[in-house]
Amino acid sequence: MAARTARTRESGFTMVELMFALVVIAIFMTAIAMALTTAMKSNRNDTNRMAASNLAATLMDSARATNFETLKAQVDQDDPTTIDPSKTIVNGIQYTAKQTVKWVPSHGTIINCGVGTDARDIAYLRINIAVSWPNMNGIRPVTNSSLVAPPAGQYNEAQGAVASQVTDGAGAPQPGVTATLMQGTTVVGTQLSGDDGCVFFPFLLDGDYTMSVNKTGYVDMYGSDTPVSASTAVVAGPVTSIPPFIYDEAATIRATILPLDGSTVAAAPSAASVLPLRVVNSHIQPTGSMLVTGTGSVLNRTLGSLFPFDEGYSLWPGACINADPDTYLANPGDPSVREPTVTVAPGETSDVTLRLPSLIVKVVKSGVAQQNRQVRLVNVDTTCSTRTITYATTTKTAASTGQVVVSAPYGKWLVQASSSTGTFPSSGGTTVTLSPFNSIPAQTAIVTVTSS
Repeated sequence: MAARTARTRESGFTMVELMFALVVIAIFMTAIAMALTTAMKSNRNDTNRMAASNLAATLMDSARATNFETLKAQVDQDDPTTIDPSKTIVNGIQYTAKQTVKWVPSHGTIINCGVGTDARDIAYLRINIAVSWPNMNGIRPVTNSSLVAPPAGQYNEAQGAVASQVTDGAGAPQPGVTATLMQGTTVVGTQLSGDDGCVFFPFLLDGDYTMSVNKTGYVDMYGSDTPVSASTAVVAGPVTSIPPFIYDEAATIRATILPLDGSTVAAAPSAASVLPLRVVNSHIQPTGSMLVTGTGSVLNRTLGSLFPFDEGYSLWPGACINADPDTYLANPGDPSVREPTVTVAPGETSDVTLRLPSLIVKVVKSGVAQQNRQVRLVNVDTTCSTRTITYATTTKTAASTGQVVVSAPYGKWLVQASSSTGTFPSSGGTTVTLSPFNSIPAQTAIVTVTSS
């Protein structure tokens, strides 16, 4: 009995050892398999990279043999030239080759976008070919660059040049932006900004030129998607500089406008056009702000084409400066009562809630409440051109009270009521001032009318 027990225990111990050994072997084999897989991938990547390098060299030889005028035309293309795919198949693998062409001086590098260089020196084309392939696993494309000189004496008759740069708000180069050079209404040429943000147009006749830039979804500091430079005189000799374009992917603000006092019955202005939003940032010249109507409904507005300033934007409803809530601070140093600054980012959408004060308008005639009267508000502040806030024709005073509740921006307003037929008087009404400090609860403006 004791012998059988010993053998049983010994048998069980041997099985545990066997299982442990199998696990160790499995781990070891897995490690070997992973190492082999990694080695195979590395070998395949090395093979592809070597093939891409040879292909780039072959394509460069072909490019250098291309007619100079054909190469020159590629400078003006909006996108890199994709080389015929039938010429980029190696060992059954479809490679992709893209070619770009830029003007450069004889030493191959344009410093400060060519400004200060003698235009006659910048007479060479730099060809760059980038080759990529499927499943690169983070490997950068193989590139090959070379300089090509024009035929001797080809451009002696024109020796001027223009250069500029496209940057983002932080001053970093903005590549891939289309620049168009014009003389009057004639397009002289177009090209993409390079990795350094530079654009360069050589061999120009003396005269005045303008430049514009464009890229879908991008804007300058004023919200223009195609900003145009001032006219610039070009003469033979040094490269003429056009001031840099500050240009970045547009930001969007989505604004929801609600009554200041939480009223659910206050009527909104009749259309977004009579309630633009003032967008404020100190970089916006010359006043530090601009009016934006945007898209959407009166109370749910989308403001696109905004430059993504790091500081963001302050904004409020209303066209006039006195719609600024901080206009009504007792002292300039008092805490701001504006809505918090909206942070924006290139290509992103930010949300903000804005507030409009409510106003109770009561219309009376000889002390008797009048029903079915429309109302309007006319801004009478001397710092603002006349702005009239109108409401839907269905927004009328109630039969029982002669009252209607409307919403409007902060400011000094002349409140007027219509006749029963909807005609407004040319003068008369009641003046009220709406501010953050007197609009909760809502004010009541009593408008006396004499007509039926």
